[in-house]
Amino acid sequence: MYAGIFFIYLLAVNLAGLLIFHSDKKRAVKHRFRIPEARLFLIAILGGAAGCLLGMYLFRHKTRHARFVIGMPLLVILWIIIIIFVIVWNIRSGALGSAGPFFHAFFHSF
Repeated sequence: MYAGIFFIYLLAVNLAGLLIFHSDKKRAVKHRFRIPEARLFLIAILGGAAGCLLGMYLFRHKTRHARFVIGMPLLVILWIIIIIFVIVWNIRSGALGSAGPFFHAFFHSF
């Protein structure tokens, strides 16, 4: 139950990250008021790192800034670790229901 809500949240925040990079890129091209870099990182920290990283390279935005080129992939790695932890925790608690055996077989070797 909670795992499903968590993954829906991650999907939504990653979509938001992708869209916010698209919006900031369009604003940059039109020389309009920009979205602060702190807000871009906030979306990534809140779980949208993969969407932000995809948006960076899909829209070629912030790809020359070292803090983004290094920071976003590090946040993606952090979120991959968090997701693995959530999956393993849910397997051990039996909260995944019918998906549990698949994930159990996959992560059992760890």
